Amino acid sequence: QSGRQIGQRYGASHKRGVKLGAGLGKAGPSDGVNLNQHFSSIAYARSGELLLCGSRNSPHVCLYDTTSYSLAFRLTLTSNRSLSGVQTMLNSKHVTESGVPIQQFDL
Repeated sequence: QSGRQIGQRYGASHKRGVKLGAGLGKAGPSDGVNLNQHFSSIAYARSGELLLCGSRNSPHVCLYDTTSYSLAFRLTLTSNRSLSGVQTMLNSKHVTESGVPIQQFDL
């Protein structure tokens, strides 16, 4: 698919990441998305196949493959939590094998 085809398919329903057929009231994978997060600088490679993106409020630099429309590589520049205020590595000490926190059980 070309960029124009993707734009025509999702262009009219871009608000909050809603795809066609899904209303704004429906819960979906985009519920936890920070709408204020954006790239502040982008640059294409000379060949046009790679896109390098960076942000002032994110510790990551992303490299996208424009031929497959996918994230090729994400480089973490710092582990400083003051940029986002959120710990990305969660403590799995009190989590069962199925991924449920042990505090939910009445033990």
